[in-house]
Amino acid sequence: MACSRIVARKCSNGLLMIDYFAKAFGLAPINAYEDYRMSFDQGVNSAVAGATALPVETLRAKGLPSHAGNADVVQSIVGGVRTVIGFGATKVVVPGRFPVGCLPMSPYHDSLLFKGSPTVFDSNLCLKEYNRLAARHNDILKVAIEKLRKEHPDVAIVYADYYNAYLSIQTNAEELGFASKFSTCCVSGDKFNFSFDKPCGKVDSCPNRRNILVGMESVPLNKQTDSWLTISSIPSFPN
Repeated sequence: MACSRIVARKCSNGLLMIDYFAKAFGLAPINAYEDYRMSFDQGVNSAVAGATALPVETLRAKGLPSHAGNADVVQSIVGGVRTVIGFGATKVVVPGRFPVGCLPMSPYHDSLLFKGSPTVFDSNLCLKEYNRLAARHNDILKVAIEKLRKEHPDVAIVYADYYNAYLSIQTNAEELGFASKFSTCCVSGDKFNFSFDKPCGKVDSCPNRRNILVGMESVPLNKQTDSWLTISSIPSFPN
């Protein structure tokens, strides 16, 4: 995993979206789980490289299923929103899914699964079926958010459109200073600079990584992309 020296064990070449959101709203930074030198009084980010995970058997014994691939993902999100509202939250932002067919790993998947067939791509050279799944998830999520708004008329519940924000960055990549829509900050040497057999290593895998690449590796994005996504999302946030 290519992880930042600035923010311990976060897979990026710098700050993540959660860090940019914190800065924008004047909140204390949420420190990474593995950064034992820091205080966790303001919370902790466990979604970092090296974070521990309980064995599947332990979770199963406690009746805690994995939601990866399950049809009740949206209902789990709804349950989380209801929980924070129960804690007293009056402003809640619910993000949608990224267009996963456009993430850096997708062209590599194409070479493995679809043998380079041009029919699997859309006009942005993203995998259509992957994006169709993400869009379907977002549509169902937005319907659920509307129901939540009716349940809680005194709470501002906002949908953050990560899907179209990412597509906007990809469409305007050159104008924003990116030289590539797909290539990642790795050293595999193929045309996408990515391979599951050769994952990213150190942060300095890219000698000139500041503004040239959208992705750090298969899914994590670089800090410039995270910054633009945050800027695109903030106008939809409740005041």
